[in-house]
Amino acid sequence: MRHATPISFFLFSLPLTVLSKSINHDITVGPALSFSPNTTSASAGDTLTFHFFPGKHDVAQSSFNTPCAPSPNGFYSGFIVPDSGEDSTKFVVTVNDTQPIWFYCSEVMHCQLGMVGVVNPPASGDALASYALAASKTTDSTTPATVVGGVFSSVNGPPSASTSTSASPPTSTTTSTGTETKTSSTSTPTQSTSAGAVLVSGNVFLNGMSAVVAVAAVWAGLI
Repeated sequence: MRHATPISFFLFSLPLTVLSKSINHDITVGPALSFSPNTTSASAGDTLTFHFFPGKHDVAQSSFNTPCAPSPNGFYSGFIVPDSGEDSTKFVVTVNDTQPIWFYCSEVMHCQLGMVGVVNPPASGDALASYALAASKTTDSTTPATVVGGVFSSVNGPPSASTSTSASPPTSTTTSTGTETKTSSTSTPTQSTSAGAVLVSGNVFLNGMSAVVAVAAVWAGLI
């Protein structure tokens, strides 16, 4: 009779999360006043990659009750304005849980005109339509102070935790009449320490654990 060995016990006691694989979800920003898709379902550990097209656009996390205004601990890309086609820079955000993630573009009137989206919307009702309706009734959009909560990467390259820049302007409020009130106009490089950097380390960890699992499986079959 074959008895369980420490190696086989380790193999079967590994958390399922170690063996799971994250999925990336691509979201187009512009060129029209929209995100495509504007509704996404994602699991914890998945990534959201925002691709920017012509037009002055950004993406900022919000909350259902405060459309067109940033969440205190939400992500923000800063304005990315390509001259033509897709910009060489993309913004990558890691999903931490399956709670709804609301987001918007903070450029003048973009949020009010429907440039909003959601990840993991509530199961019942058309929550995005309600969020967009509430956004259309606001009189201004708030641009977050700094880039935060994600990492930049080239279109053909992996996410990188290298230097990112703050939004320009860092803080501003735009009104429905197009008036913009600025509190600062300095754009300074800052080191990104967002969750996207953890993703890179996490992938290395998962690759290492995959190797351990493979070796353990061989030993479990031989002993």
